[in-house]
Amino acid sequence: MQTDAPVMVAVTRTMDPDTLRTRPDQAIIAYVAASKQAADFRVDLTDTEARAGDAVFVFAFFDRNYNGGVPFPDSGDEIGFYEEEGQLDPALTLRAGGNTGLQIDINRRVYDYEAAISGQILGDASGPVTLVAYAGPVTSSDFTSLEYSQVMGVITMDKPDRPADYRVDILPYGQDVPIEDLQVFAILDQNQSQSVDGGDRIGFFSQGDNFSTPITVPAGRVGDIDLEFKFDVPEPSGYDISLTGQVPDLAAHDADRPLYISVFDAQSPDNVLEDPYTGLKYFYQVPPDVYNYTIDLPKTDLCPGDEVMVVALRDNDFTGGFPQLSSGDKLGLVQNPGDYRMTMELTHGVNPIPPSGYEFPLNKNVYEYEASLSYSVNLSTAGDYGAESRLIVLAVHVNGVNDLSSFNIDINYLLAADILPARDYDSRELPVLTAIYEGLEIYEDAEPPDPLIESVGTFSERTAYLVAVLDKDDNGQLDGNDEVGYYGGLLLPRTISRITREANQGPYEIGHFSEP
Repeated sequence: MQTDAPVMVAVTRTMDPDTLRTRPDQAIIAYVAASKQAADFRVDLTDTEARAGDAVFVFAFFDRNYNGGVPFPDSGDEIGFYEEEGQLDPALTLRAGGNTGLQIDINRRVYDYEAAISGQILGDASGPVTLVAYAGPVTSSDFTSLEYSQVMGVITMDKPDRPADYRVDILPYGQDVPIEDLQVFAILDQNQSQSVDGGDRIGFFSQGDNFSTPITVPAGRVGDIDLEFKFDVPEPSGYDISLTGQVPDLAAHDADRPLYISVFDAQSPDNVLEDPYTGLKYFYQVPPDVYNYTIDLPKTDLCPGDEVMVVALRDNDFTGGFPQLSSGDKLGLVQNPGDYRMTMELTHGVNPIPPSGYEFPLNKNVYEYEASLSYSVNLSTAGDYGAESRLIVLAVHVNGVNDLSSFNIDINYLLAADILPARDYDSRELPVLTAIYEGLEIYEDAEPPDPLIESVGTFSERTAYLVAVLDKDDNGQLDGNDEVGYYGGLLLPRTISRITREANQGPYEIGHFSEP
């Protein structure tokens, strides 16, 4: 940035803009005018009260109205802060002998306003907490990747083993009020490492079904922003595991509709839609100018041999912050059309996406409704199976069933799925997925008894087959001596005639297990 204003570098005890403005002689430990030609600086703290081990803040700014007194940033100046890599709190712990190699980017305009957010940190978890007000996009679940230039306020505090009040003053640097789509985090530093790492907990402000709800901050104070710890940072496995692939549906890849690639625990397929952050291992926003991506996973707890689900989400109504699955979005799943696997096994090193024999179509539309099927399972005709065996229960639209006797289905037409231990069940609810193949008509606003999902047939209405795979070796696919059961009579599978919103008639008994 070209300017004749002097570049001031200050070492302070606080980042509070009011203190810097009204009492700069008390807040600023030392300051110097930096060399604009060499773009370097040296601040001598020898004759100050600062000591090794003290936490200080270092920032640089263009002082456009410097008058010879103690400098301070005010409206119209530009400012930048020194930040430690991997830390959200910009405090620098002084080391004896010198603190060298500090780099500061002057990248924020200074505005004139006072704003704050306040509320409670809920729960009985205790320890040092860093609270962050963040105005930028959250591009991955690795919180060390947040851009400090988008941090609009940060404080640290010790939380007791009960709910605790907090207040974060918004820094008038970088954005003018009102600040929209501001996310608020509370990071509990369990191991007191002063960085976000394994074992830490992260809390969010959320309303309704949102994992994290963005807020708008005007001038003044916004209250009742209560934070709840909802995400545990995993202990990193350290394994060299990565995913690499090409963006599905290249034509629709742009900044307004960001694409996220997410990795989920394979044991809870229903959580991908119902409660996605429960089984989430990692998510990554693919930059709009990137078409071939690589996702590194050493900071997760994933290991070679783990089974995972890899999902793509195009967030068509994205407004900022975290991705939120909502009606109108687009979803894709890494899946094997040959053996009907919706999971893949991770290997050491680079894992191509999709793996050989798999596909990764972005072909499911996301809707908002609640519907379920009631079913039971009768394993009396099944052969031998062990404690490790699992049942994979599937509802498949009739358009996706070519030959049920040989279990020849098109997995794109999946309507519902459940994975559970192999045993008899008297009654169990099977939630209908809210991400459905784009080739099917969904009547999202229909009320019972009108159909939610298009059916086939004029005189005899048919919508879905209900089947179950007895996965005897628990490898997530139909192979070996696995068996298939279905709803219907002996050698005569029946269809569920109509699927409506809410609960549907049942339970539909799945039985007649045999090898296909």
